[in-house]
Amino acid sequence: MSRGTENQTLFKMAMKGKWREVVDLCQENLDLISQKITKTGATALHVAITENQFDAVRELVKLIIKDDKKEALRAKTEKGDTPIHLAASMGSTPTCRWMVEADPTLIGDRNIDGETPLFLAASHGKKRAFLYLHSRGSIDERYSYSKRADGDTTLHSAIEREFMDLAFLIILEYEKLVDSVNEKGYTALHLLAKKPAAFPSGNKLGWFSKIIYECLSVELYVDDEIDNKDDLPLPLSNAPPDKSYDSSDTSVDSTVTQEEETADVEKQATTSNNKDVQSKTSQESKKLAEKRFMFRDFIGFCATETLGLIEPGKEEKIKLERRESNESAILIAAKNGIEEIVKSILTEYPVAINDRDASKKNIVILASENRHLNLFKFLINQNFLREGIVRQMDDKGNTVLHATASYDDEKHNLWPIPGAAAQMQWEIQWFEHVKSSMPENVTFPPNHEGKSAEEIFSSKHAKLVKEGAGWLVKTSESCSVVAALIAGVAFATSSSIPGGLDEATGKPKLQKQVAFEVFSISSLVALCFSVTALTMFLAILTSRFQERDFSRDLPFKLLAGLTSLFVSIASILVSFSSGHSLMTEDKFRYAVFPVYAVACLPVSIFAVAQFPLYLDLLLTNFKSRFDDRRLNLINHLTYQISRVWKFISAYLNQRRTNKFENEN
Repeated sequence: MSRGTENQTLFKMAMKGKWREVVDLCQENLDLISQKITKTGATALHVAITENQFDAVRELVKLIIKDDKKEALRAKTEKGDTPIHLAASMGSTPTCRWMVEADPTLIGDRNIDGETPLFLAASHGKKRAFLYLHSRGSIDERYSYSKRADGDTTLHSAIEREFMDLAFLIILEYEKLVDSVNEKGYTALHLLAKKPAAFPSGNKLGWFSKIIYECLSVELYVDDEIDNKDDLPLPLSNAPPDKSYDSSDTSVDSTVTQEEETADVEKQATTSNNKDVQSKTSQESKKLAEKRFMFRDFIGFCATETLGLIEPGKEEKIKLERRESNESAILIAAKNGIEEIVKSILTEYPVAINDRDASKKNIVILASENRHLNLFKFLINQNFLREGIVRQMDDKGNTVLHATASYDDEKHNLWPIPGAAAQMQWEIQWFEHVKSSMPENVTFPPNHEGKSAEEIFSSKHAKLVKEGAGWLVKTSESCSVVAALIAGVAFATSSSIPGGLDEATGKPKLQKQVAFEVFSISSLVALCFSVTALTMFLAILTSRFQERDFSRDLPFKLLAGLTSLFVSIASILVSFSSGHSLMTEDKFRYAVFPVYAVACLPVSIFAVAQFPLYLDLLLTNFKSRFDDRRLNLINHLTYQISRVWKFISAYLNQRRTNKFENEN
């Protein structure tokens, strides 16, 4: 059989999953182990590792070691990946172990991108494989293997792909990587500052999600015992005898075998050859083993630990080595609204408040420009809004107030409230909040274009005002039609009397019935509130729709109109049901209740459809997110109700006490 024919046969057997035949072919002709059988330059060993064929990999590696064909372990694909590269990226710890024991220098092999197996294990979040490969090199070799050609380290890669548990372990084991800078001038902390979703401040969680979030915990993998053994038993020597198997059998058997081998490797994963580092790591491990880190504190701990490992003298070095970016980590965090990083950095280095990016924007400008309310409140509470800070301008002469006045439809639609009118209301409140938070006697001059902050606010929000006006007009028109209909029905209903009048007295014949009293009151309420709703909606339709109208006037009119409309809808339904019950005999009174429910369903659907809008308006008008000094209406009412309840409870308890004393 020719070489080409053998390669094709080997390729077909591998693609069909007949790995027993693949091993037999390689055993007959050992040169086939090193032959590339795919277009990407992969050998049979590459394919077996990719397909998780654990037994086939074991047999192929066994043949390589037995016949000293170690060049097959260095066979590279088009991307320069050797079999151990694929094994590390797949997280196959036993496979990595076999290959390293066959040739320890394989750990240092790099692909076209300059990535080592250790780096790929970190990039794919394979913690067990990473820990094993970490244990098989000296200190200098570990640091060398942890860097890629473009300067990215394993810490960069773990944070970039959000493997935070692995990043934490890398911080503990590789302190020098913390301040390592890549070609773009970024440290690992810079990348962490670009991950707002990895922090509580970057996630808008509901109350139920917050409860679950607070209860989540993270167990950190910390091995208290540092194993100093360099000689690990070679599992191939004790491998079970060859057997006939197909791909389905292999997957089952390999799962069990791999779990057993991985458990054995995991016990020895933190082996170190440097005694000083072992001692220090052992002390750290004992401290960490006593703690259970809550998930909400875990990433914050990583950021704090990172800051603690960066020496003050190295900050300037990091800035000088920066090539593509002039942004420090705190500026990136401020831009993304990550309060945890900003707080940690300002706590350790308060002078970082003076950092400015390439556009000369400081932290205050970035926080206000990107609508990060909680971060801005932190700066206020920590007295960082000093006169020297708020007077700073960017390269276009824009101050913090100019930045607050700017608006981008795609960028700044961040307020948790739907609707253009509500967005405009919150924009006005945000601008006023930032303006009122500035130190006294601080004036803001026009920018380089000669525009003041108010002028920028008007020009940037012109489109939002137009959209809000259009939305209010459409809403008012649809609701005013319903209000007018209810007003007409309520007027006709209130002027008609069920059962007629008594000719002798001129009074309603059914006035002694409870249902008649309900009918009379509900009809009057429906008429009054429907007219009120109609008046409010007409007031909105005739409004001038100027900017200041969106602050309080228009939202309040819409809220009052919807409130009146809902009350009138409920009242007219009660009026209809109570009036009709008077005309029904007693034996049918309870039988017609389902009919009432079906008759009221169409109008009720409209009310239910508009109810979310009503809740949003309540949130917008009565819950102040911007001014902590004002107690919002809901909290105030709750506080007053609690005080009244406490007074009533105290009064009743006193009466019961007096009664008990009198009886005794």
